[in-house]
Amino acid sequence: MLPSTKIAVISLLERQAFISAVGPLFDAARMKSLKIAVSGGSILPILAEFFQSLPGSSNEKTLLSVAMADERIAIPFDECAGQINGLQAKKLFPSSIAIIQVPQSSPALKDISIIAQAYDHLVCEQLGNNSFDFIFLGVGPDGHCASLFPEASDMGQFSPCAFIPVFNSPKPPPNRISLSISAIASAEYVIFIVPHSTEKEAFVCQLEKLLSDPISGIPAPFPAIRVTQQRSALGKKTLWILDSKFSKFIHSS
Repeated sequence: MLPSTKIAVISLLERQAFISAVGPLFDAARMKSLKIAVSGGSILPILAEFFQSLPGSSNEKTLLSVAMADERIAIPFDECAGQINGLQAKKLFPSSIAIIQVPQSSPALKDISIIAQAYDHLVCEQLGNNSFDFIFLGVGPDGHCASLFPEASDMGQFSPCAFIPVFNSPKPPPNRISLSISAIASAEYVIFIVPHSTEKEAFVCQLEKLLSDPISGIPAPFPAIRVTQQRSALGKKTLWILDSKFSKFIHSS
């Protein structure tokens, strides 16, 4: 296993199991306000229950600020096709958590690059900078995370901005914004959450081997693995949380 990397296999249907896996990391960091980024999809209900379970008063929960690790963009704005992750997070997460939503597209925001820059500026303005304490990410069957896909020629490795535009996404809609791979790699903690689906079994079957390979000059084909490798080289902690239905593929948890 790569240094600073851990795999935990738990039942993601049991709220307490996730709390037990992630809670100690949060407890150790609660001396300060926490800057968090989350991706969308099936991990949002899991995170909503976790945030709801955090001890302390409502005032303490306001110390959590949440940005979207990626977002779908519809131009012109269409609430059925764009900004879905932020809208779902706002609906599910405790109202005391400050959610930084991607600006809706408008005549002034008619280009994906401009929207990415606007969100980068907004997050920096509200958080003080664009570095995160925790980033929670789902992982697709193709190993993509946030909206960084294997086919992408540029994942923002050298981008001065934390958020980058994504054009022609292989997964609809084609227009998105995403945290860059370098922004994810530099976060204090990154936690990948992988709920079970049969489509992901082929990827998970390779996971231990992929996470055991030393970093070489050849980038890993899967963005989530590339992130983990880069974080290991930086001495940053990465936790993979897999649903227990994947347990037959994992031996080191």
